[in-house]
Amino acid sequence: MKPELGVIGQNLFYSPNLNKKMRTTLFVLLAFSVASFSSYAQTPGFTFGLKAGANYAKSAFKYSDSSSKSGKPGYQAGVFARVGERIYFQPEINFARYTTEYTLAGRKYEPKFRQLNVPLMVGYKVVHTSTMNLRLAIGPDLATI
Repeated sequence: MKPELGVIGQNLFYSPNLNKKMRTTLFVLLAFSVASFSSYAQTPGFTFGLKAGANYAKSAFKYSDSSSKSGKPGYQAGVFARVGERIYFQPEINFARYTTEYTLAGRKYEPKFRQLNVPLMVGYKVVHTSTMNLRLAIGPDLATI
């Protein structure tokens, strides 16, 4: 029997009873929870933000029968909260969607992937000037596909 919530190496939101719509609803609720929490934070050294961007994925199959491997553009979006000034803690919730295309044994496939990442970063602000910030961060990334 698998656990309802996993840890590193297992699905974060694994449950045989959760369908795609329920997982999407859970992600949206988590995102709004972080957003509503940040509206009450008036503490200096607390930052909240949104992340969005494009990505490109290409299949990396090693089968000799596969051919016509091509990637397609996808997207990613998420929220983060940063606590601290020079040394900080930054948890995030990010959602990514991407597709790829390949031919295997004469048959065309186009798998679609959805990924939920929860990085828990500890970082250091290396450069802080009026025109630039440079930060270095490290930490685990809990993920599910």
